[in-house]
Amino acid sequence: MAVAVPAAALAAAQAGSIGAGFSGGGFILPFLLGVIDMLYRELGVMNADMPVAGASAGAIAAAAAAGALPFDAVRSEVDALAARCRAKGNCYGTLHDELMATARQMVTDASAKRIMDHGRLYMSLMHLPQGSLKPYQALESKFQGKDDVITAVGATCYIPGYAGPSPTIKFRGQPVFDGSFGGPGAGFLPCPPGVRYCVRVSAMPAHVTLAGVIGTILRGGPQSQGIAARAALDILTSADVAGTLLQTALGRQGGAPFQGAAELAAAYTGFWELRTPGEGEADIFPGRRHALPVGEFEWVTRMPIPARSAADNQAMFDLGRTEALSWAQEAGFPAALAKAGRSG
Repeated sequence: MAVAVPAAALAAAQAGSIGAGFSGGGFILPFLLGVIDMLYRELGVMNADMPVAGASAGAIAAAAAAGALPFDAVRSEVDALAARCRAKGNCYGTLHDELMATARQMVTDASAKRIMDHGRLYMSLMHLPQGSLKPYQALESKFQGKDDVITAVGATCYIPGYAGPSPTIKFRGQPVFDGSFGGPGAGFLPCPPGVRYCVRVSAMPAHVTLAGVIGTILRGGPQSQGIAARAALDILTSADVAGTLLQTALGRQGGAPFQGAAELAAAYTGFWELRTPGEGEADIFPGRRHALPVGEFEWVTRMPIPARSAADNQAMFDLGRTEALSWAQEAGFPAALAKAGRSG
């Protein structure tokens, strides 16, 4: 039996105190965009002026939700970036460079101004201070210009040791990395402060853990092992694996032996602790009310590894729309009920 959605969401919307939070998602970004397409563009349950927060790919989704990035252009660029990465060893070691090139193209002066004027668009960043192995999360909403916005986008999406060889990159001179690596809850799916209700949107199925994913590979059947082997082969044959790993081991200290390895381990602490949110912890997530278009393992691997085609991205987008509509109907939003042919 379906779990009832709290009436608090509708009440908060009617009171003008509702916002949205988007989790990390990597190349599962089309799912988040599908949610935005339904809630913001079709139903009008949410609007671009509402507070919004995002981590990693969720920060890109947040910028699209806030009207700072052209929605259709973001969708096209996701397909284009995925295609480039499929041809380049899944962008192992180079994803940051590819993403920054895309960000410089998409974040115009007008886009940056919209983000700065909005004031309540929050991007999550994980900080790893110099000399420390204790990362912490912070939400950034005060930006200082177009270059600052572009750097923040690259920083919140920086998967340590994968997007580039370093465990961290610099944002305003400080070492930072992927904003979704903060562990369970808000560490993965941040919400904007100061709202009565946050519509929490996760790109991942419920209760996934990194240990569980690795276990699936080790004990799984031919399908899961085949997916993992294909991804590894793509990386080994098309990426500079040895060079990237060497630079990662040396780290940000200009060659201090094993410093990079220690920083990398610290950066992944929260990720190892992550258990993706399920019912009651997120409002919308893949598989909540509707079947995934692929197996759960393949869906999860699409976080760092792009889907094989634009059609796969479309299927993720469509599921985002469908899950968002189901949530809005259960929450009692009149526009969603009308779409189902019912009245509130």
